[in-house]
Amino acid sequence: MPALLFLTFTNCKEYPGTDWLFMCDIIKICTMALALSVLSGIGGLCYQTDDHWGHNVKLFELFTSPWPLHSPANGPVISYYFGYYVVPALFFKLTGHIQVGVMVIWTAAGFAIGMAWIYLVLNKKLLLVFLTLCVGDFPRVLRCFLSFFHIRLYEFGDFGVEHWSVLENIFWAPNQVIPALIIGGMIMHSIRNKHEIERLYFPLSLTFWWAVFPTFFGCIFLAFITIKKSNNLLGKVFSFSYLKNVYLPGLYMLLMILFFSSHKSTPVSGYLWKFSDSGIDYAIEYISNILLNTAIFIFTYLTLIKLNRPKLSSFTFLIALLIIVISALYRLGKANDILTRGMMPVFIVAGIHLLFPLSVNRKYLNIERSKTGHLLALVIVLFSITSIFGISRIGRALHYNQITATLFPDRIKFAPLPYDQYKNIHDVLVDRWSELEARQYMGDIQSFYQKKIAPENPELPE
Repeated sequence: MPALLFLTFTNCKEYPGTDWLFMCDIIKICTMALALSVLSGIGGLCYQTDDHWGHNVKLFELFTSPWPLHSPANGPVISYYFGYYVVPALFFKLTGHIQVGVMVIWTAAGFAIGMAWIYLVLNKKLLLVFLTLCVGDFPRVLRCFLSFFHIRLYEFGDFGVEHWSVLENIFWAPNQVIPALIIGGMIMHSIRNKHEIERLYFPLSLTFWWAVFPTFFGCIFLAFITIKKSNNLLGKVFSFSYLKNVYLPGLYMLLMILFFSSHKSTPVSGYLWKFSDSGIDYAIEYISNILLNTAIFIFTYLTLIKLNRPKLSSFTFLIALLIIVISALYRLGKANDILTRGMMPVFIVAGIHLLFPLSVNRKYLNIERSKTGHLLALVIVLFSITSIFGISRIGRALHYNQITATLFPDRIKFAPLPYDQYKNIHDVLVDRWSELEARQYMGDIQSFYQKKIAPENPELPE
């Protein structure tokens, strides 16, 4: 995060004056970020999803154990993306105890930095920033609506073929939301202002230790954009600028790939048709979730073009659609995390493309009596429906929290998840998930990283 701030400072001379954040802007962004941080469940102030068991244990193990972490104590280094947890865990080591307020502020700071980029691209419209976080949830809203009539389009399998919006992920994986916000926001900010896209490889490389899948799709975006925007690609490939902005960050990412590839076992992976136990259901799930989302994105985009709204470059929007359609055909991870987590920066890019036409300084909510007025009304209705799912999650957090549980103890039962119920990551994964998922985080003593790069473990057997 300090490196990102330094990069921002050193490049601020290139930004147009309209891209400066004034005090009123900072207050609005920080207020929204702090609210989302509290509502996310971090620190146990509000409702916590099951993934917070993992967040708590990672913090506790980093707080109580020497670094780097080994599992078991006389085993290899744990290969996990700890980026989000390291700074607060270091602070807890210095102070001697875990502090909830530090986690809330740390998370809010990350949210604020990411949302600031989106806020600038969308011409400082905070409502549109919130709608960007909700993009991708329309199929889930539709599924919930149909469930009221006892209609189920498909049976759920071992994993989902569905999208999760950024807002939904805030309640499950705030550690991955922060880099996703930064990646998606910075990419679109550079495109809108026609900055050198190569400079984004450095901040992108820094997010690799925070979230693997969002960074992976961020790399795909940058690769396509770099190729498209480079008129003299061969000449630039051997330039000092590429050495500094592309190759050095790439070297760091290569080291991180070696680190992440040192697992004892590989995640569950394969094309959807490989998991044929419920092939028809997966096909219906793909159509009703992935293709439906894509169709809505295309309809909204073409509608706004028809209304002669200002728009950003269509190239990145098309790349986003291709990634959304193609990546969903492949499963990676027991719960298919590459789809639920990895799509976050992609949805931010797509969402900004869809909402930017509404962010210009016009009466964009004025539905005039014209032939196109009903189309604009339909677009606004689609965005409103999409946000229902995220708003319901916020409502759940407002209902189940420490304040309401204190005021209405007979009606509302809520208690924060403990930090110290499990000693390490392996134990919580085995107990609350599965041995398969636990093995994915165990390092391999025979891996190249463990043999050549990892620091020696004095307790490691000869």
